[in-house]
Amino acid sequence: MKLISATNLIRLLLIVTLAPIFIVSVWWAIHASGNEHLVRSFQISTLRGYLGPHINDHHSFDTRPIAARGGQPWPKHTQYNQENLSPELRRVLTESKSSAYLVIKDGEILTEHYFHPYGRLSKTNSFSIAKTINTLLVGAAIDDGLIESFDTPVTHYVPELNGYAEGVTLANLSAMTSGMIWQEVSLSPLSQIMRLLYGYDVDSVAMQQPFYGNPGSKFNYSSASTQLLGLALKRALNGRLLSDYLSEKFWQPMGMNDSGLWHTDANGNELVFCCISTNARNYAKFGQLLMQQGIWQEKTLIFSDFVKRMLAENIEPYYGHSVWRGKTEAVEYSALMGHFGQYVIMVPSENMVIVRLGEKRHPDFMINSGPDILETEVRFYVEASMAIVSMSLASLD
Repeated sequence: MKLISATNLIRLLLIVTLAPIFIVSVWWAIHASGNEHLVRSFQISTLRGYLGPHINDHHSFDTRPIAARGGQPWPKHTQYNQENLSPELRRVLTESKSSAYLVIKDGEILTEHYFHPYGRLSKTNSFSIAKTINTLLVGAAIDDGLIESFDTPVTHYVPELNGYAEGVTLANLSAMTSGMIWQEVSLSPLSQIMRLLYGYDVDSVAMQQPFYGNPGSKFNYSSASTQLLGLALKRALNGRLLSDYLSEKFWQPMGMNDSGLWHTDANGNELVFCCISTNARNYAKFGQLLMQQGIWQEKTLIFSDFVKRMLAENIEPYYGHSVWRGKTEAVEYSALMGHFGQYVIMVPSENMVIVRLGEKRHPDFMINSGPDILETEVRFYVEASMAIVSMSLASLD
């Protein structure tokens, strides 16, 4: 048996002795700098082979179920055809690692495509599509009398904000006009959005953000604003879970085909600003509901006046309340947009809903400004889908 040399033995003893000290020192430095989220990011993403958030990260996060019951399947259009993608559209979808592409025409599926390894029931992360769903829940709470008005100050429900969020209303938070000082675009490990996503207490992170005042005067996209809106909603629900309320008000009445998942932080708080996981057919139903002014199968799920306010422009023409707005030369459209190109697009004049989900956006459209994304990548999908509709309807002649 080969004996360990004295030198190697000393090295081994040093490693065994110093390694715990090094680990504790690193942890202390992370804690002292207020970057505890780096540890959770390492556990949730890095150890699973991802450098950051991913459309499949519901496997990593803690989640709450959004219960489904009695599914209502989408009817298929008479021209339903899974082989009607143009070469250019197929190229973009493939190169951007899309998981699903779905076009609803006149309330029926005209075309749907899924890309390996994804299928019709594959759950993927909504990212900021969840912002729109959260605003719909606020509207439902107003309908139920749990919230007095969309224009109620957030401090009424979150008094911890008294003194530095004065005059900020629920509507301001939804419209991204709260006056919060926030930078959304960076995905560096120390960025604000990563603290929000991987923080142990997401509501606490949101409440710590400063405001510059003059709410309602300037558009600044802020995920923390949506998290505060969700916190106000939770307070109004008086202990009921947001996931249960979503199930009751929309998921079950719209007959979702599967239970969804709402990602949570380590304390069980829903990540309101970003993270619901479900499949393309279910995402499409939210677009159809908005396009139908809150009515689903002749039943009013949310009053039309609230939906109209969500869809109408606010202080910028490209954004309403948690809904983006754009237009081509031919049509106007609205969109629910999420990170990596998760899109639910509504084209009312064509009675059409488009869903694109995937692992990344296409390199042809790699810009970070929301309005620019709306006018490039989203517009591309609108025009490509209108071409599908034209081709399908022409075959009837």
